[in-house]
Amino acid sequence: MGLLDDLKKQSDDLKAKEQQEKERQQRLNQYYQDEIHPGMLNIYKYLSQMIEHLNYIKGDTTAMIPLLPNHEKTALKQKEYNLVIDSVKQTKNITLKFECHLPNKIKVELFGKDKSLDYNDRLNAYKIKFHRRDNKDANYELLGSRFDVEGPLHCAVTFAGDVDNSCVNLFLRNIEGPGVTRHVLKAHHLNDAFMDKLGKYLLRENEDFLKLEMDDSTRAQISQNLEVAKQQREQEMLEVEQRLKEELDAERSRLDKLFDKLKPKK
Repeated sequence: MGLLDDLKKQSDDLKAKEQQEKERQQRLNQYYQDEIHPGMLNIYKYLSQMIEHLNYIKGDTTAMIPLLPNHEKTALKQKEYNLVIDSVKQTKNITLKFECHLPNKIKVELFGKDKSLDYNDRLNAYKIKFHRRDNKDANYELLGSRFDVEGPLHCAVTFAGDVDNSCVNLFLRNIEGPGVTRHVLKAHHLNDAFMDKLGKYLLRENEDFLKLEMDDSTRAQISQNLEVAKQQREQEMLEVEQRLKEELDAERSRLDKLFDKLKPKK
């Protein structure tokens, strides 16, 4: 095979791969538009109606949040809802934001360095406004701290459409705990029953909505399966990296030979 034939074959192979990827993306986009996008619009419709009613009646929703030391819960008033959508025609992101307000500042005094730092880290994870005053000894070692927690606690529920994985990622900020947690939803999840349960969950009427109920043996089996899957992924990554390295080395060697052929002869 001559040089031009070799280059043409490489070009044709690359074009074929690009066409395959283009067709794959088209199939994923079509599936998202047909199966998932209607569910995203249903989510937006349901949440917009829910917060319209909530903002009108100004009903009190009490959120029990573990803001106290030792994860003790305190009652906050949940209100000020705001809904944002990126696009109605190509919906990929829907976010519901709201705030939880303390009736009064939380005043906590902790003794001991570890307790103070642990509580400080948890408040930072919630990203809630607070003030801290430290008590230190003559050597500036931390003996304890006084915390004044003001709030409000900012919460958010985000539905993020994922075309490549044909799913919707549900991100919960400061609802299941400090920070962000993630759940994966498929098209069949986005039905009216799900919406009703979601609404009750957001109004703190159904805390177990997204929790799995399982016995200890099931938990252990799932944990073992996850560990096995993790090890398999790591092994697969090593094999992929080795294969890519070998292909890259082979490609460099082939190109070196081609360039040698192209060099003018003396």
